[in-house]
Amino acid sequence: MRCLRRASWVAGAVLALALTSCSSPVVSVEESDTEVRLTATIDRVGPMGSEDDCADSARVELRRPLGERVVIDQSSGERRDVAAPD
Repeated sequence: MRCLRRASWVAGAVLALALTSCSSPVVSVEESDTEVRLTATIDRVGPMGSEDDCADSARVELRRPLGERVVIDQSSGERRDVAAPD
């Protein structure tokens, strides 16, 4: 199941994340020169077991701005696009 719905750049080195969770998610970050890998640990999904039942958010601060690095959702291994700030 994919936990990371959306990632948005807030400012500087901060990303805002939208996650499929019905609890307070804990997000770990692994950074390299080319990638930022995000792993969300959640206590539970929605009451019906669907990733569409609930939504939580989290913010993570990277060691340095994202720049040209790609964001990878560790739960799926997929590259995730990052939305620019409004």
